[in-house]
Amino acid sequence: MAFYQLEAMGFAHQLGESAGPELDVELLQSKLAGEVSNLTNSPDVEMVFDPAVMPQLEDWLEQLVQGDFQTRWELSKILKQYPIGVLGPLLSLLPQAQEDEELLWFIARLLGEIDHPEALDSLVNILQSATTTEMQSVAALALANRGSAALPALAQLLLQPQTRLLVVQVLSQIDSIEVVDLLLGVVVDRDAAVRCAAIDALGGFADPRIAPVLLEALSDSDSEVRRLALRAVGARKAHLPGVALDGAIAPLLHDVDDKVVEQAIVALGRLDTALARDGLTQVVAGDRWPLPLQLHAVRALGWSHSADAIAQLLAQLDVCIDLAAQDDETAALALAREIVVVLGRLRAPQKLAWAAQALEARLPAIFVQGDSDLKRSAALALGQLGHASSFDALCTYLLDSSPGLTFHIMAALRRLDPGEGLARLQRFADVMPAGAAKDMKAAIAEWS
Repeated sequence: MAFYQLEAMGFAHQLGESAGPELDVELLQSKLAGEVSNLTNSPDVEMVFDPAVMPQLEDWLEQLVQGDFQTRWELSKILKQYPIGVLGPLLSLLPQAQEDEELLWFIARLLGEIDHPEALDSLVNILQSATTTEMQSVAALALANRGSAALPALAQLLLQPQTRLLVVQVLSQIDSIEVVDLLLGVVVDRDAAVRCAAIDALGGFADPRIAPVLLEALSDSDSEVRRLALRAVGARKAHLPGVALDGAIAPLLHDVDDKVVEQAIVALGRLDTALARDGLTQVVAGDRWPLPLQLHAVRALGWSHSADAIAQLLAQLDVCIDLAAQDDETAALALAREIVVVLGRLRAPQKLAWAAQALEARLPAIFVQGDSDLKRSAALALGQLGHASSFDALCTYLLDSSPGLTFHIMAALRRLDPGEGLARLQRFADVMPAGAAKDMKAAIAEWS
């Protein structure tokens, strides 16, 4: 066991004397806080166990039993430095701790720091007998802290249905390839929660055996399993060469659970294949998907660096503007606004000019439609795309009376030509009819 030198021993002796028959908690906390700081920063800590200091160690353990939460917290910082010295006393405190869950919580945390079979066995027992989720969680975390050393014990617990889910959750926190074998054994468990936890955990490993399991889980009867499998598959493109992921994921765009559909949209957006883009366009254009999912599909198309994706977004923008003009359809307007916002966020240099010019060409239809939010979104998007021709195109609409529009157009113009923009605006106003010129100069006043 590791123990501190004489200075630490003297401190422990002082603790024993000052505690007396009644614990002075504030004094103890103050001394412990200082001692933790001094000892953890000292380069001269002697890592040799001296049995003569056991009485002082016992004093500390007594304070662990008697103290409040803060006292126990400070004491645990010291006690965990001496794993072998505290192991026996901690084990002897376990029966008493059954009546004091907070004490049991600290004991479990300390046992998780001790590399000894008895500590491991005790943590397993705590996990099995815990009656609250908080206690189960701390025992699980302590076991996970033991890493691969805990796997044999966890493998046995995995055989018991009543602890299987908790064990899988522990395994998910152990970063070891040895975990994969245990997780693969429960991916077809009858309990959907166990399958969920196993699939979620497997998604973090690059073992080649995992890919077929994830693909199989895409057709699981439980929607949450399907969603988690989608998330894992969508993030594993690099680990699945030669696998037609888009073909496996696309059918889930028609899943009965919207959360699964949303995850399928995200996965297809990451894949950015022709089939994936077609599936996303189908969601945007279709009438069977609710608006929130259609908006997600628009954003996913916007992640693409493909000219095809931009063309599909522009085509859908035309459809939405036409629908909104005919029926004042709220969903069509929301989609149109989202498409314009997504176009404004494009960053591929070779696509910026094309997107800007395409959006400029649609300004008349956007302004005729009349939706103020759509107009403001278009002005903002053109400013973000930064194409020079957009300056003159936006100037035409400075006199539109839609609320807040002048501010957005001026912001875009300042971005498009910060140096000469003001002079260009003044020249533009000079050639306008008198009435319009007056309004134009009022707008110009907002440049600064």
